[in-house]
Amino acid sequence: TTPTPITTIPTTTIPTTTPTPTTTIPTIPTSTIAETPLYRPSDNSVFKCEEPGVVDDEDHCNKFWLCKEETEGSRVLESLLYRCPPGYLFSSSILRCKKEEDITCVNKLETRNINTIQLTVEMMESFFDKWERV
Repeated sequence: TTPTPITTIPTTTIPTTTPTPTTTIPTIPTSTIAETPLYRPSDNSVFKCEEPGVVDDEDHCNKFWLCKEETEGSRVLESLLYRCPPGYLFSSSILRCKKEEDITCVNKLETRNINTIQLTVEMMESFFDKWERV
């Protein structure tokens, strides 16, 4: 008798995959961040400040606003209206008073009843050095 041939069936290897763990990192929507202001204007301020510093008074070339915290660390800004010394106008490009011959400006008639603080030439340098935007 002849031996019966042995038939071998090829085996297929099925690869096993292990799922990669995923980590979800929560994100804060940027709209939430943008809507939270760092500062808020004081309720009784005439000019509504957005941040501390010096801001030009768009209607009057010889005046500007100082926006500063009511109490340090309060994040509440009060606005104080200042007038440049006689012979000076406020420059919105450098945020300082400059000699009026160096500034081109058209003033509007003052119709507001706002307390205005008068700067002197002697006060200017130390004032603007102190209140430059940080």
